[in-house]
Amino acid sequence: MDFSYIHKSAKIDESLLLEYGFSKIEKSSEVSFFLKKLFSVDGSNFYVDFEISKNDFFARVFEVPTNEPYVLLEVSTATGSFVSKVRQTVFDFVKEIEEKCFIHTDVKKKYIEYIQNQFNVEGDNPFSEDSLDTMVFRTPKNSWFALLMTIKFKNLGIQSDSPVSVVNLKHRPEDIPKIVDNKHIFNAYHMSKKHWISVILSDNLDFSVLQNLTEESFTLVNKK
Repeated sequence: MDFSYIHKSAKIDESLLLEYGFSKIEKSSEVSFFLKKLFSVDGSNFYVDFEISKNDFFARVFEVPTNEPYVLLEVSTATGSFVSKVRQTVFDFVKEIEEKCFIHTDVKKKYIEYIQNQFNVEGDNPFSEDSLDTMVFRTPKNSWFALLMTIKFKNLGIQSDSPVSVVNLKHRPEDIPKIVDNKHIFNAYHMSKKHWISVILSDNLDFSVLQNLTEESFTLVNKK
């Protein structure tokens, strides 16, 4: 199971991984961390092997005592109470590892403060009060140049229901294919993919890049 999407919004802390129980293995310039955890579901025994590196996070489940992979977890259509319990156990492990071994920086707060200071504007919520995580910033002509949202990774084409903070920014159509890397910058969610991009608010992306993209968006929108 691939949980590498976590790297898009957080960074690993090597000391915390080692403290949690991971072992560190260095091969050439690659550093990986490994952990084996045993668990039981309805009397059946399993173990899960976790492998984490700078960009990857994998979990592989095996049956005890055969050491055969529990392949049903890799089948998205596999359902049933037992499979669901095994899958949920792995998800719970991953959630705990993310909470205890990854560093999340509040880039969203820093970014909002940057926009307010740089452009002298306050954000507003044009949608229902239920959309508390949504904020729009407008040019003096009252046109949007930045739309902040909390969406799910799967809205960006990544197989996860976990939430992620993004900002939609306008960009030159001819340059969008050049900057979309599907790691930090994506084709826009919920807006024209020809003119807009979605950027994950994470310190895995250099903040100066986010600033430059925002200033470009403001310029494009404000010149109308």
